[in-house]
Amino acid sequence: MKTICLDTSILFSVFEPDWRGTVTNLRLNEISKNEGYMLVSADVVVEELKTDFKFGPAALKYYEKWIKKTYKTSLESLALSREYIREVWDRLGIHIPRADAAIVSISTMNELDYILTWNFEHLDNVAVIRIVREINAKRKFKTPVITNPKDFMP
Repeated sequence: MKTICLDTSILFSVFEPDWRGTVTNLRLNEISKNEGYMLVSADVVVEELKTDFKFGPAALKYYEKWIKKTYKTSLESLALSREYIREVWDRLGIHIPRADAAIVSISTMNELDYILTWNFEHLDNVAVIRIVREINAKRKFKTPVITNPKDFMP
């Protein structure tokens, strides 16, 4: 079974009045019915949802509907996320928020197959992905495919 980790932008996009909300709802409903895939997430996503007073409570309901497992932050994933943050800043001058780096490191450490995101600045970004792959390759880790719901091809 293939695992797909959802980041916070996916769960918040459900409330977007534009095409992203429609695409997200359609794709996640479609994926959640496919027995070959399991939607998962990370504890940092739950924390972000809990602190958002506008959409957080409603997003948590979608989280409970779609998410089958929540992966926890470990000391190893924390160290890996710090390395992502440092390298991306040093090489690209882009500050990756801790939670975004944590989603990638948690997915990497747990050998998840995909990360689904609408975050094109920090996650679904070719230059950032290249750095993440280089770091993971040095450590002999497999990098999850980082993509968005529109481009995701099951």
